[in-house]
Amino acid sequence: MNELTIVDAKGTPHSYHIQPHPAGEGTRLVLQVMSLAAEPLGRLLESKLADMMNRFAEGEFGADTELSSLGAELGDIEWHAIAGDLRRVIAEVDGTRLIRDLLKYTRRDGKALGEQGNYDLAYQQNYLEMLKAVVQVIRINGFLGFTASLASE
Repeated sequence: MNELTIVDAKGTPHSYHIQPHPAGEGTRLVLQVMSLAAEPLGRLLESKLADMMNRFAEGEFGADTELSSLGAELGDIEWHAIAGDLRRVIAEVDGTRLIRDLLKYTRRDGKALGEQGNYDLAYQQNYLEMLKAVVQVIRINGFLGFTASLASE
């Protein structure tokens, strides 16, 4: 169980307990999340990596450049640049169902968001908090992070 605090639109902190999804449900969700993120992230990373390769060719990065500095370069990605792409891709799927499925094993202030009514009460006029919770569920479940591990082995 993972515990964290997310602040709502009015500045009120809420306690979250996020339990990872069982593998059967998680497999379906990881494939959905990856398919949603693939196109926009790919386009953004392609642009950033092309810029880094040009800078490498110009001698800005040398053989002694540490991986941590290259990682910092990727960390400087302007994520807002893909917001429009993500909105378009999310509109192509049943985003409401996906979000509810992602939050199914999450408790907010002790109330299970997977139970009817709790989700609606928690996020009425509070959509930014909901999106922050979804990001945490994706992070905790490793729905996007595991791809880097696969590539490095």
